[in-house]
Amino acid sequence: MQFRTKIITFAVVLSIGAAACATVTLALARGIERGMQSVTLAEDKLALYLTMEANVSDLLLLQVTAAAADLPETLTRLAETKDAVREDIDTIRGIALKEMQARDDGDMTDLERLDQIAVVLDAVDASFLQIAPVGLRPQSFDDLAIPLGIAIDAMDQNLAPLIDIAVSKEATQVILARNEIALLTARSARFGTAAGALTLLAAIAGVVALLIAFMRPFNALLEGAARLADGHLGFRIPEGQRDELGRLSRDFNAMAAKLERSDLALRAEEEDLQRRVAARTAELEAANARLADQDATRRRFLADVSHELRTPLTVMRGEAEVALRARDNALSANARESLKSVVEQSEHMGRLVDDLLFVARREAGEAPVVTQPVVIGTQLHRTLADARQLSPNATLLLGGEAPALNAQVEADPGRLHQLMMVLLDNALRYSPNGGDVQVEVALENRIVAVSVRDHGIGIPSDELPHVFDRFVRGTNALPGGTGLGLPVAKAIAEAHGGALTIESTQNVGTCVTLTLGVVGEGVTE
Repeated sequence: MQFRTKIITFAVVLSIGAAACATVTLALARGIERGMQSVTLAEDKLALYLTMEANVSDLLLLQVTAAAADLPETLTRLAETKDAVREDIDTIRGIALKEMQARDDGDMTDLERLDQIAVVLDAVDASFLQIAPVGLRPQSFDDLAIPLGIAIDAMDQNLAPLIDIAVSKEATQVILARNEIALLTARSARFGTAAGALTLLAAIAGVVALLIAFMRPFNALLEGAARLADGHLGFRIPEGQRDELGRLSRDFNAMAAKLERSDLALRAEEEDLQRRVAARTAELEAANARLADQDATRRRFLADVSHELRTPLTVMRGEAEVALRARDNALSANARESLKSVVEQSEHMGRLVDDLLFVARREAGEAPVVTQPVVIGTQLHRTLADARQLSPNATLLLGGEAPALNAQVEADPGRLHQLMMVLLDNALRYSPNGGDVQVEVALENRIVAVSVRDHGIGIPSDELPHVFDRFVRGTNALPGGTGLGLPVAKAIAEAHGGALTIESTQNVGTCVTLTLGVVGEGVTE
């Protein structure tokens, strides 16, 4: 059975039970209501009969009084009492009719008794009319004896028994109706208690049964979910009955089976991927080893070539200088110009080879620098003096506070001069004619920073990461360079334990900053 059907069945059973209890309770309530109505009507009739009985007694007394003494007030009271007796009869008749309608039966006993009472009252009235004929004076009591005896006998023998029977019957009916009401009330209380208890028991039993039917597979689902979360993909739960929870259990097991298959497939793929990654890693390690060997070979080759080129270049320059110093006129003017050009190119090639050799040794972990304490401000003044010869129209400005300018660093003066000349040469070359180049020195936390700022064409942002690569020149680079300036400058900075950074915005300018650690007190007087 579907779990929804179970819930609906339980609700229907409870509804039927509640409807039955309500029906029986309503029937008992109606019975009590009818009993209360019967009691009320019987009590009303009993009270009217008692009133009528008292009025009949007053009627007899007033009739005798009126016959003995024809007084106006006595006659008025006599007429009122007769009307009251007739009104009591009519009221009782109406109540009797209501009782017949309420009981829905054809019992005419009350109506017949009322008719008999009316007949007796008519006979009594006729007897009293004989006692007091119209137009006669009041009679003596002796003259009234015979007709008065006839009236009294009629009332005692005919009217009184009828009224007594009616009073007794109504009193009995009141008692019976009250007993019936008490019985119905007791039954209603017992039935309400029993119905409430049965309904409560049925509700508890139904809820317990539904909870058992629901919680058992639900707990199994919770356990299955927890086991799957812990990685036990082979766990399965009992599939249960053919209801919603049973279908959910079967779907859960199907899902777990799919997860298990997927997990197995993923594990197989992972193992295969690990094997492939291991193979590729081995290949990459071998390739890296080969590249490292090739790089080492390249560096050795570069260093060897640079070293070997220095000697012939030195010899070439020396021979050319010797030839130029000759005193005779054996050399023509053209030959002298050619030899001067050889000397200049030899010097340039010598500097280029020297730079290549320095970079190669630096990459090899060597630091061919001979350091000594250098006052950064003094070093910069000398470098700026040489740099002004490169562009006489430019303005070179040195700024910084005294502690920064007087800071001492451990450096190779020649290499530091070479580094700053590279930076100043680039700044002057890429600045407009007459442009300003600022050199700022700052000291913070025993680190001195020398910044060279120009207002030139700048460097494109996508080319900034490659400015320190050897032989790399930007798209807006001017002719005549080799692409070794900044790489050599960076190698010199790193050889001194410092760093070289660059910031640039196209068409705004470039700022290159050298940072070095100060030594000793760091400041000279």
